Amino acid sequence: MAETTTNKSVDNPELFNQIINDYREDRRTLFARDLPKMWERYEDHYRNDYWKDIDRDEHLSSMSSNGLFEVVESQLPVITARAPKPDVVLEPIALEESQMEEANRYKGQVQRELIKIWSDDDGNDMQEVIQKGFREHNIKGKSLYHSEYDFKDYKIITEVADIYSLTPDRHKDSIEACQKSHLTYATYRTPAWLKQKYGIDVEAEGYFNDDGEFEYHSNQSIMRTAASFAINAIKGFISTEDGDKKRGYCLMLKYYCSGVVLIDDESTEKYNDNKYNDDGTKMIGDDGKEIMEESTRDKYPFGRVIVVVRNYKDKIISDKKNIYPRFPFFETTNYGRAGDFYGTSEGLNIEDHTAATNLLMSNVTDNLRFTGNPQRFEVEGGNGEDMPVIPGSTVKTVIPGGVGYL
Repeated sequence: MAETTTNKSVDNPELFNQIINDYREDRRTLFARDLPKMWERYEDHYRNDYWKDIDRDEHLSSMSSNGLFEVVESQLPVITARAPKPDVVLEPIALEESQMEEANRYKGQVQRELIKIWSDDDGNDMQEVIQKGFREHNIKGKSLYHSEYDFKDYKIITEVADIYSLTPDRHKDSIEACQKSHLTYATYRTPAWLKQKYGIDVEAEGYFNDDGEFEYHSNQSIMRTAASFAINAIKGFISTEDGDKKRGYCLMLKYYCSGVVLIDDESTEKYNDNKYNDDGTKMIGDDGKEIMEESTRDKYPFGRVIVVVRNYKDKIISDKKNIYPRFPFFETTNYGRAGDFYGTSEGLNIEDHTAATNLLMSNVTDNLRFTGNPQRFEVEGGNGEDMPVIPGSTVKTVIPGGVGYL
């Protein structure tokens, strides 16, 4: 069993509340625009479910042309046929000509190693990642990628980031713009995972029901029937042990920010550095030791990554420098609009045309069905003679409520 990390969380209610409030307001803006609802609709269209929210009588046909699927999949092989690979560029600013051969050899070694890491078949094949991202790009109008280096396995881990989970500053229109502000990456984690990763003891905030919706423990009635309690216990949502809620999930927020979040945050830090001569060499004292001096530098030159758990109140469970020259997220935008972080789905461009085509095909199908197999009417009060029965016809005689019915 792996060793559990020591709890190094610190109390900082002001910073905790700032992160929670930013996330809440950013998400509120997202839902106010009905973007999640729109993304869900175009996901349905991609799966050829165009009639989900359309009220159409059950006896009528519901044909679909699956236009969005055709638009996306016809472009995908062309766009993603050759995934880009890392390229190492040699900049021989201070190299002698005699050193160029060795530098080029080293460059080739580095590039081969990067390509090996980049194109690892163990769940990190870039062509598969880009294909998945391209579908997101066209269906939702935006694709997001999360890429970090795994120092344990020496791998570059790149994956498509969930557009529902990555929430930018509501006032920014790109990840680059968020560098000077913030963005939040939210994921659900089990208490056991949080204990292992950060050493904290926290109760589950809730669980996912059969419909995939998150239900909070605080909203559940204290009194349950024995049957419902047993079902939940079997599914692992709630333990049968009294008061144990550790089998559910907690919302963990990774808050990427510029460094200074609160007014009194320190933006610089002091450190000891060598003192140098005018020619760039280190100064040596009379005792033969290097002379050191106190200097000042940016505390968070590339930003800051702060981790909180929503129901682990007022605690900052991790606060570290961002080690990359930028936030480890990348984006592509389909039909970008000025000032808007999100793009336009291909589904929006063809939605009206596809709906008209689907309705036309459905009506033509129904007309063929109804005229090819006409219903026979026996009019009440008539002469009682039935119309001729068409061989193979499956229609039945309908008795209307009076002569005037026809």
